[in-house]
Amino acid sequence: MDYALEKQIEGIVRDTAKRQDSEGQMWREALTSYALIDDRPFHMLKSWVREDHLMPTDLLPNAESVICFFIPFTREITCSNEEGVPASRTWGEAFVKTNLLIDEISDEITMMLETGGFNCARLPATESFDTDSLTSRWSHRHVAYISGLGTFGKNNMLITKAGCSGRLGSIITDAPLTSSPLPEEEYCIEKEGNICGQCVSRCARGALTSENYDRHSCYNQCLDNGKNLGTADLMDVCGKCLTRLPCTFRAPV
Repeated sequence: MDYALEKQIEGIVRDTAKRQDSEGQMWREALTSYALIDDRPFHMLKSWVREDHLMPTDLLPNAESVICFFIPFTREITCSNEEGVPASRTWGEAFVKTNLLIDEISDEITMMLETGGFNCARLPATESFDTDSLTSRWSHRHVAYISGLGTFGKNNMLITKAGCSGRLGSIITDAPLTSSPLPEEEYCIEKEGNICGQCVSRCARGALTSENYDRHSCYNQCLDNGKNLGTADLMDVCGKCLTRLPCTFRAPV
């Protein structure tokens, strides 16, 4: 049953994205992965992210699995954001539309699983976060890492087989799915022990260095970008450290 159910889920992710982007101008082929809760170290989220990070069972008492998916941007969307300091309007609009897509995909998967007798807890694409620590009580990135969708780059973004330029979503369910295999190596060139650091040089604010990441400086740049685009409540984004990199569109290692 696991395999058939997983294929159905992957079909929903793929078909929903294609329906919303019939000309293929915004998104590339989506990736999906799964984590059986008893099989993966979800408790480490309290160390990796924050002490009060939610566990899957906090959101769904009988939770068995977490479904994760990555919606990668096309070259057209990504390359629009390469030049200058402010984020491009194309990038900002893609960010907003992708959040809506993630919510729609989550609704579709939830409906399918609930029809089959399973329960789900769906998470919004952009989960509310603490404005002091700038961390969330549910990190899609770290949960996707646990599920085997990719490894973290120097830019703190998840590098998947389709690169790091895109958006992540996750859903909790009591359906007993099979955990996806974990990557056998680091996808980040520098973390693999080689010289790169291109994401560091791409950071317009200097918030990302070879030794540190200043999340407050990064967030201030995102707020400035939102004001520049005239929609601070929706397009407080940046993404410069995701563009023009060896890992933008693929896992380079």
